[in-house]
Amino acid sequence: MKKIFISGFDIFHKEAYFICHNQKQICIKYGFEPIHPFDKELSNNDLPQDDFIQNIVDKNLEDINKSDIIIANLNSFRGAEPDSGTVFECGYGFAKSKIVIGYKSKLKSYIEEYIDELKLEPIFEDNLRYDHKGFLIDTFSNNFNIMLEKNIIIVEGDFNDAVKKAFEIINIKE
Repeated sequence: MKKIFISGFDIFHKEAYFICHNQKQICIKYGFEPIHPFDKELSNNDLPQDDFIQNIVDKNLEDINKSDIIIANLNSFRGAEPDSGTVFECGYGFAKSKIVIGYKSKLKSYIEEYIDELKLEPIFEDNLRYDHKGFLIDTFSNNFNIMLEKNIIIVEGDFNDAVKKAFEIINIKE
């Protein structure tokens, strides 16, 4: 049975345990074994905070190493970009030759995401678009930074759609 590591900022939601349960049930429905960051037993009662945090990092990397597939929530999180921890896990999984599938409810260009999430208009200068801090807004990619967009599979939709895509890929390969 192929294993899916579930990556995303959903773990920070106030309904995280309910979301986790639903995600795991979707994986099982498609015949996958889910691996979720909430599966680990971690207690910080006896550890200094740095050690506790390192245990979380080590366990997530160990779980990614054990997985065959990573399903990552790439919806915008606290701004116009995906969660940085999730992006790291995608890159780590890619480097470990895992199948990495990112999902986003609605695919938008970088410019659209910037405007929609930050409620700011880009600054036009010399036919280029800059953000409010003076940095060029990526116009090479369609939805994400080119390092994500060109190296992982992107699905428009939700977690179920991404797992369904994983199911299709696995069945094509086998």
